[in-house]
Amino acid sequence: MEGYLFDTNAVSHWYSGNAQFTQRVNALASNDQIRVSVITLGELEFGHNLHLGARDLVQRDEFARWVSREFPKERVVEVTRFTREYYGLIRAKIFEKYPPLGHDENHPERCYDRITASELKIDENDLWIAAQAIEHGLILVTNDKMQPIKEVAHQSGDWELRYEDWTL
Repeated sequence: MEGYLFDTNAVSHWYSGNAQFTQRVNALASNDQIRVSVITLGELEFGHNLHLGARDLVQRDEFARWVSREFPKERVVEVTRFTREYYGLIRAKIFEKYPPLGHDENHPERCYDRITASELKIDENDLWIAAQAIEHGLILVTNDKMQPIKEVAHQSGDWELRYEDWTL
């Protein structure tokens, strides 16, 4: 599979009409190169239900139609049994490089940067989305920092996480 996997913020930039982002989308030979994770769709659904709820059904329905039009099922990347391998490798490398303070702690958001003395607050969904990008050979489009994920998944043996920020 070739193309781009849009993170949640990438979809939001596209939908909101961010000029620079939209220009990059329009420069593609075909929108068929654009993919979205089922996890991203879940995050978007959560955001719309949280922020709009029953307050603005028209806007919520408009967004739902846009998502269905731009991301038909053939452009949605599912989590597969192979995704787990990349997810597990990325997560293990993060825990090796940035171990949590507690030995029994196993949550990635609690991993600790010993230089800055701060928790990394790694989003679990970002790990899964990065794993999907690697699994399918897609370039992850995001403007999330994701620095620990990018560090350990960049040129790690046979695989690497390729990513671009279309808002720069």
